[in-house]
Amino acid sequence: MTDMQQENAIKQEVLPQNGNSSAVVAEQKSSQNPENKPENKPEPVMSKGEKVFDKAVYTGLNYWVNLISSVAIADYFVNLKGKDSLNKIISKTTEFLTKSKIVKNLNTAHHHTKVGWETMALCMGGFILVAPLKWLEDRKRPVVHKINKKLGVKQIAPDGHEETPDEIHIVEEQPKQSWGNVLWRRLVGMGAVVGAGLTIDHFLADKKTILPEKTYDLGFEKVTYDAKILGGKDRITRTAFAEINKAAKLVSGKEFNKKGVVSRWTQLAILDSVFTLITAVVMKVTNGAKRGKMPKEIDDSNDPVVVKDAVDNITTTADLCDRAFAERVEKRVNKLVDSMATRSEVPHSFVETLQKKDTPTLGVGV
Repeated sequence: MTDMQQENAIKQEVLPQNGNSSAVVAEQKSSQNPENKPENKPEPVMSKGEKVFDKAVYTGLNYWVNLISSVAIADYFVNLKGKDSLNKIISKTTEFLTKSKIVKNLNTAHHHTKVGWETMALCMGGFILVAPLKWLEDRKRPVVHKINKKLGVKQIAPDGHEETPDEIHIVEEQPKQSWGNVLWRRLVGMGAVVGAGLTIDHFLADKKTILPEKTYDLGFEKVTYDAKILGGKDRITRTAFAEINKAAKLVSGKEFNKKGVVSRWTQLAILDSVFTLITAVVMKVTNGAKRGKMPKEIDDSNDPVVVKDAVDNITTTADLCDRAFAERVEKRVNKLVDSMATRSEVPHSFVETLQKKDTPTLGVGV
């Protein structure tokens, strides 16, 4: 019986029983029958459970929950009882910048410090979410497995057993991370947000609008703005909120109370919606997720013994008919064998052992 006939016999035996099963075991050798041309099958797609996980963690938790909690915290420090505490921090920072001559102009130092700290207040919600975010990212496989079960997604292996969380296909593998790494990611996001806030305030400032004179008592000195232009941060907030008020008046005939909770939260959320998007993107791209791969990955970092064991027993989760994946595995093995053949420190007997492989076969439930 030819290899193609053997393979077709296996497909006929397994596929009727397991339909859309996605888990198989493929043992790939270094040579392949040229008549067995691989089919151009698409790679396994992201499961419903993994899609729900990503949406819930990075859109729901890390954006919307982050946005609402950050606005509430910022409102407390910018407009309510926490205002005195924030002003003390702003004063201390301004004093440090001027006395150390990092910034020579007192007005400039105070203005940029005020913008920076008020922007940072909008990042505080993200730090509250560090714990649940880490918990979810560390448990992505079992959470996705459970969501798939709830959604009725079949997670059946070719031999008929239900796949465990470690066996299901994951497109973006999520490794466990230390607390230090998660906090570092959050700090990177905060740095990006504060930088964006200062940049917006400077480059989008309205130089035609001069604000009325205002004096701030910094404790160590008083600072008076007698010719302060409208910064970009306040300019965007005022302009957007004015349009929102117009819309509210058209709908209800009334504008928002300027000192009411809705007004305060809306004005804070105008910019924070952008800032939260920045942190959500930073947390997403720095989460360490990588493309799901076979349990025994073969690359040049493996020593000869590990490589030989991996070549002898390569396992992966892929469709039984996915010959394209088998071809990629074969190319990887052949490339490694070729690279080792040119290295003097690798015994030729080892390379020959790798090369003396039978025609590729497919096994089920190995």
